Order: sequence, then structure tokens, then C-alpha cells
Amino acid sequence: MNNTFRMVGSLSIGKETESFKPYREDEYESGWVRKILNFNIRSGNNIFYLQTAGGCFKNRKDKGLIYVTSAGKNVNGKFVKGENFTIPFEERMKSPKLKDVAEFNKFVIDLEKPDYRKNLLKAIECLKEGKELKDIGKFTGKRINYLEEFKDKELKELEDMLAKSNNKRFEYISEWDFIDTLKGLIDTGKINDKKFYVTGDIVFTYSENKNTFYKNYVPRKIYLSDEEDMAEATVDFFFGEDALDESLLLNEGKYQINGYTFFYDNQRKKKLPAPYTLTIYAAKSDNEIEKKKEEVQVKRFRFSEESYGVYNYGVVVKLLNGAQTEEITEDDLTEEQKDSILIGELTLEDIKKELGVVYGERVTENVFFKPARGFSSGRQETDYSLSDLDITTLLEDENVFEEETEDNVEIEDEDESLFDDIL
Repeated sequence: MNNTFRMVGSLSIGKETESFKPYREDEYESGWVRKILNFNIRSGNNIFYLQTAGGCFKNRKDKGLIYVTSAGKNVNGKFVKGENFTIPFEERMKSPKLKDVAEFNKFVIDLEKPDYRKNLLKAIECLKEGKELKDIGKFTGKRINYLEEFKDKELKELEDMLAKSNNKRFEYISEWDFIDTLKGLIDTGKINDKKFYVTGDIVFTYSENKNTFYKNYVPRKIYLSDEEDMAEATVDFFFGEDALDESLLLNEGKYQINGYTFFYDNQRKKKLPAPYTLTIYAAKSDNEIEKKKEEVQVKRFRFSEESYGVYNYGVVVKLLNGAQTEEITEDDLTEEQKDSILIGELTLEDIKKELGVVYGERVTENVFFKPARGFSSGRQETDYSLSDLDITTLLEDENVFEEETEDNVEIEDEDESLFDDIL
């Protein structure tokens, strides 16, 4: 299972400083040129730093190959996986093989209104079948949005509208072109008041020189959105009997689950475990459902002597990275405010309205939300031992020295201080 994320929010690029370049091009002795774009998505009270990078050879007639996979298909009732193949970099926009590339290999930016194109296609299909648009509900079996915009149009007009809509979709197989379009889009300033739905991969790397893991959110698909702000991830989580940490329960009202997720290390040509921590919040009241939720969620990470070992549990988490709003309680009030409530002059709700939104400290957490698809029956046993999750044990017999090449350039979370100017 891949580690993936999905977020809804507004996009921006941080201000350039002496120590931080949101966009840069690095050229290596081999002739490899690598573009790197760092940008932000603000989702509610959170801001996340995303990075996309891509490259090609500058001075070679053969600028390299792009490795892709074809879409899987059903053959005689059986699903057949797609096959790996390559497209020359210089043919990346015109190769006849582009039609065979699987959707997950593509980088997409779509500036059309949500569901507009899908509903326009339904309207066109309806007219082609000789039906009237007023009967489209019967034709499709579903309610269609934007019908008022479509209903007085002839087929040719709708097809022209579809062509214009398709021009708002940018689809690439190389980050090289994806970066150019994305940067140009943000630089226009025309999307400052718009929201986008962004999906992609959570990428981990490890620097042995620094003995440090790096995590980065790498976008693949960006769509115009009208949804509420949100930030979630699906993570392939591994943990052992020492995972549950209750040390913060008394003072902060939360549990931490210390585990790992595996990633493929290109230097060592094998999977390595990267540390990953989940947070579970204790019930904030004696509400029966809240108490049961805490009990059930924490129990999934407890062990008995009979259950020792390493378990795999796919999880969906809510991502937090910012100062969160806090619920005002009577403990937060002054004595004057408490007296006013006591004698009936004011209610707690009156004071909440007066104080407005209250923010707590900055929080960076992966808050457990629910089991991922395929794990509704619970955690699954593995053949791993705790030593398999120990990076020092895995590397102690290796003699690996990192060199910064086009295939091995660190991708890391930017220091928060680099973004102070835009927070």
C-alpha cells in the first residue's frame, strides 16, 4: 500500500530569501538539470509544504527516458496488470504511446469547475441519443448539475463548450512540465481566492551522513475544488509491543503511537523503515460514545504477552500543522466572567461569542481517524521482528556513502522559519 495524501486549500509560493529558494534549477556535471518547486497549501488552520522535482539532460541529443506503466485491463474476465515501458523525454508531449499510460503515472492540473465537464459529457451523450435535456434525469438516472447552463444549447454548442473545458486540463508524464505549469499558475496571482484539491504521495528519504529521515508531500493531481478545507493521509503503518505511549495522557489528554512505515531507498535498493507517529486524543467529556471511541482506538495498539510481534495496520489520519482552534471552557475564564455566569448576567455562550476564535500552540500531528481500506477487521500479523524496524541494525554492516547525483538528492521538509514571512 502506498502512502498517499489528499488536501483541500489555497495554494501559494513562499517568499524567496538568502537561505530559501522556492524555485531553483540545479545542474550537475553529468549534464543533468533538475527543477525543484516548493509551494504551500493552506488548509484551514494548517499550512503544508509540498515539493515537486523533475529533470532531464541538458546537452545530450538523447535527453533520457521517462519510465511509465500501462493501464491494467480485463482480458477474458480476468484482470491483467499493466506493463512497464518507456517514452523518450523529447517525445513526452507527442508520443502515440501516451494513450496507454496509466492514470497513476500522470501529473494533472485541472482548472475546470468541479463536476462541470462530467455533467457536460452527460448532456452531450443525452442529445446524441436523441433525447431532450429536460429528460436527462431519466436518461442518466441521476440529477445533473449546470443544467440551466446547458438546456438551451444545441449539440454543436455543447461540443464547443467541451473543447474549451478540455483546454483547462493540463496532463503530463514528466514533473518537468508539471512544475512549469504549476509555477506559472501560482505566479499569476489569479488563483489566490480559489481552492484546490491536491493528491499525491508521501515520500521518505534517509541521509546516513546526517542520520536523519526526511518526509515530503509530493503532489500528482491538482483540481479546482469547492469542498471544505481538509488534510488527510493514508499510511501503511507498522508497530510493535512498545508502540503505545501514554506519557502525555495526564497533562495533554492524548496518546502517541510510535511506529514505522516502509519506503524504498534508491541508494540501497531495498525497503527501509521510517519513523511515523500517530496521535489519539482522549475523550474530552464523559459522553458514552466519546469514551467508547477512545477505548476502541487505543485497544488496537495494546498488546498482551500472547500478541507480541510486529503488526501492520493501514490507517487514515487527519494531518495537523498549525495553531489549532480551541474550545473555550469555564477554566479559561476570569473570575469576573465566572461571577457573571454565576449570577445569570451572562452565559458561557455569550462569552464565547465575545472572545471569538481562540488559538492554541502550534501542533504538528497525524491524528488517527479510521482504519484504511482493507483493515476493517483490524491489525494484521507480519513476519517482521522489532530488529527489522531498527535502522541502525539494518545499516550497521553496510558501507554506504551518499553522493548527490541526479538519482539521489535529498528531499526534506523545509525549516518552518523559512516560511515565517507568509504565515
